[in-house]
Amino acid sequence: MFRRLRQRHQWKFSAVLPKAEPSLAVAWWIALLLRGVLPAVLAIAMGVLVGAVQRGGGLSGALTLVGATFVLLQVLDTEYFGGTLRSMPGTVSMEEGQL
Repeated sequence: MFRRLRQRHQWKFSAVLPKAEPSLAVAWWIALLLRGVLPAVLAIAMGVLVGAVQRGGGLSGALTLVGATFVLLQVLDTEYFGGTLRSMPGTVSMEEGQL
């Protein structure tokens, strides 16, 4: 099972990236972590915004949180990163069966 996992292109990429460029590897893992956490943050932020509207309180903090989270979700979209990497000359697609 682990042998099949280590043969996957994604696993190879994860192993080689820190050796090639450590700072880029840190940025990659932070972006990946944010991409996983941000949908939950957006749901909580929406709840905070709805609560603020129902209470009739100030909306600026809740709207800022919702807006910033939404923008980060759009910027860190996996299709955006995948499309950027595939469109760059000289890069190889990380899809299964190609490398």
